[in-house]
Amino acid sequence: MNKKLKEDIPIALFSDAPYVGGAERYLELLASGVIEYGLRPVLVSGGGERLGPLNDAIRVMGFEVYELWEGKEPDGGFAARLFRILAKIRPVIFHFNLPGPFDASYSFAAPIARMAGIRHIVSTEHLPMVPSFLKGRIFKSLSSIFVSRVITVSDDNRRHLIDNHHVPDRKIRVVHNGIPRSGEVELLDIRGDLGIEAGSLILAVVGALEERKGHGTLFEALSRLPASVHAIAVGEGPMKGELVDRAKELGIYDRVH
Repeated sequence: MNKKLKEDIPIALFSDAPYVGGAERYLELLASGVIEYGLRPVLVSGGGERLGPLNDAIRVMGFEVYELWEGKEPDGGFAARLFRILAKIRPVIFHFNLPGPFDASYSFAAPIARMAGIRHIVSTEHLPMVPSFLKGRIFKSLSSIFVSRVITVSDDNRRHLIDNHHVPDRKIRVVHNGIPRSGEVELLDIRGDLGIEAGSLILAVVGALEERKGHGTLFEALSRLPASVHAIAVGEGPMKGELVDRAKELGIYDRVH
């Protein structure tokens, strides 16, 4: 352990996300924070290469990681495996992360946790603006009965939870996203470093260089704006080369940084 716990009280953090993104980074930060309150985070993940970086980060902190499929792709048996793991850990709190509103098997992780004897069940909803559908409404509504609290990151998301997914307002808590401060932050002269003339408007987008983040749409819009408007894209991802080529095609390569 990298810190001495006041008490050995386990809290289970669950994710079955298909990849590691901001929502999974949220879990990593949550794990590093709850130890300040005498809790011992234990990660329960879908396993495999998909969540490998998250699993590794939690292990580096010195905490346990349980993988439902132990390095394999999902092959069924979700409910039984999750139940066995939770019955073994016996956490006081079960938190399941929802990058999308229908993850965790339409929130079915919640009744499984209750059957394992866990009373305090919490979820974090990152994208409740995603529209619902009949199957989703039925399964998620039944599962959500067992959820004690629903965390979301904005007041706008609270409205989507109520309107799209019929979550009772009394269960919702808004906790804004943040990152831990690591000391003084050095201010950068972005215009000077990038050679952008004074008075230019700079747009910034922070996120993985993936299609779902919409960089292509931003580039299309930038191509229709005056030459004094620049864009800064902060992130890494598989579309970097494609986006560079697209910026050249649109004639905005010198305005995208």
